Amino acid sequence: MSALAGRGASDGSASSLCSTPLQISIWNPVQLVPDDWDVRGVRLNMPYGKIQNVYGLDYGLVNVVRQDVAGIQVGIYNSASAARGIQIAAWFNMTDSMSGVQLGVANTASSTTMHGVQNGIVNYAKDMSGLQNGLVNITKELNGVKIGLVNVDTKMNGLQIGIVNFAGSASGVQFGVANIIRDSCVPFLPFINAHF
Repeated sequence: MSALAGRGASDGSASSLCSTPLQISIWNPVQLVPDDWDVRGVRLNMPYGKIQNVYGLDYGLVNVVRQDVAGIQVGIYNSASAARGIQIAAWFNMTDSMSGVQLGVANTASSTTMHGVQNGIVNYAKDMSGLQNGLVNITKELNGVKIGLVNVDTKMNGLQIGIVNFAGSASGVQFGVANIIRDSCVPFLPFINAHF
């Protein structure tokens, strides 16, 4: 273990300051190092692992990071408090805040801002700056572009392209079969709607 793991602090007083270049998890807590450590390198979760932070590659079936991921997460289910980089999931990507790309069946950046791209069947971000591409795209505030069957924004600044587009308030353009901007003088128009 000492060949793989290192302490973040020279006195070794807090286990949360520990890091390792390699973590292998069978099922937390059955893993090389405790779940309050950081991984600075590669973490393999077969099938499930939990850790404090990952800086590098996080690969497995179920990847849970309590705080930050900076790098790439690949799995069936990926979860982190904050992520910078790429999350690729066969099912679900979940983070409070994201800067980068989420690719999965369902993607969420639920608490703060998503900067980048969400591509999936269902995408949700509290505040989105970038591109959402999916069947259903939902945000509280959009600054960017949405492409999907159904696009829903409380506040939209940008472009919505879909079958049904809805915005509570907007500074932008909608292209679709049904376009609704609730606070507009003309709240519903087929094919194209705009409000600035």
